[in-house]
Amino acid sequence: MDIAIIGGGASGLCSAICAARNLRKKGLSGKITVLERSQKVGRKLLATGNGRCNLMNENISLSSFHGDIKIAESVFSRFSYDEISEFFSSLGLLTRADSMGRVYPYSNRADTVLSTLLLACKQYGVEIITDFTVLDIKRHKDKLEIISESCKISASSVIIACGSRANKGLGSNLGYELLGKIGVSYSPLFPSLTSVAVSENISMLKGVRVRGNVKFLADKQIIHSEDGEIQFTDKSLSGICVFNISRYAGEFFRLGTINGNNCENIRIELNLMPEYSFSEIISILQNRRKAFPKADCKELLAGILDEKLANYITKKINIKSINDSAIKRLANILSKMDFTPIKSDNNATAQVTAGGVTSKEIDVNTLALKSDKRIKFCGEILDVDGDCGGYNLSFAWASGMLCAEI
Repeated sequence: MDIAIIGGGASGLCSAICAARNLRKKGLSGKITVLERSQKVGRKLLATGNGRCNLMNENISLSSFHGDIKIAESVFSRFSYDEISEFFSSLGLLTRADSMGRVYPYSNRADTVLSTLLLACKQYGVEIITDFTVLDIKRHKDKLEIISESCKISASSVIIACGSRANKGLGSNLGYELLGKIGVSYSPLFPSLTSVAVSENISMLKGVRVRGNVKFLADKQIIHSEDGEIQFTDKSLSGICVFNISRYAGEFFRLGTINGNNCENIRIELNLMPEYSFSEIISILQNRRKAFPKADCKELLAGILDEKLANYITKKINIKSINDSAIKRLANILSKMDFTPIKSDNNATAQVTAGGVTSKEIDVNTLALKSDKRIKFCGEILDVDGDCGGYNLSFAWASGMLCAEI
């Protein structure tokens, strides 16, 4: 039984190792071949977690995933955190988790993970062919024929693990082009886990980092709320908590919907002092006014906010004198600073692409194409995307394991 795996990323390498193991367990002969379009496999894996590789999360919950939840539910019902952890333990990879349940290699280096996977591929006789761009898959009664520009490879089954177009220089549209060639439909694509451009002029805030709460609102309804560090660039909001709302902005600009429901308007709301109630913020400002009766707006905010942020707020609300009305306006903006997301070309910076092959095309129990069980799909080519924190790699490993079932 010969299995060809298109894509040498996380899900593809995991699937190759597990498929080779499963063949051995069942006493079956066969060749496992990974076909990678780049010169090296695992390039995107090396870039994850700023080179540290947040390879999974201890707390896998469907609430951390989006897209076709039927697929995610089926995958994780078969291969949960315990199975993923055992997989890496069996390869000898030491890991450790932080207080948020994010699991990293003990070395804190992504190349350790890739080296471990490649060592396992070598151990189990997995062949890796690089610089191999798959152009088409021809289906014959007795075999599948994988076609590149220069040659053809035959296999009993194919696992498509070619990732997405996310991340400039690492992602590609080739996987989606291949889906079109073999007649497989997929849901609309849009960027996720990326910064969000806003219409407001925030260039003076470039480089500012502040802990707070970010809310994403659709037609005045709160869709997502999260505490964390908010980072400002010259045109965008960034940081993990912003990344986790970016898919909603992406969906809105691509489809005009939020979670599949029609939507007219979206906005982002920042609370710069989430630990305090509105009345407590007013009291803090009133006390500062008493202590510094001659202070202007910027000076009143000193000791509370970054100087750039204090300047931005001062310019935004244009307060002449610090009276009770001004105190209330300041408290309002500190607890509810509004920003309007705008469409931008952020596929290049996105860590993930939302959308992909759905449960309409595949059997969620096997991830095999309904029209041809010899073709399976795993990883980001599927319509499943997760929040920051190791969830996307958790799905990559788990879906790769499911595809490897013989």
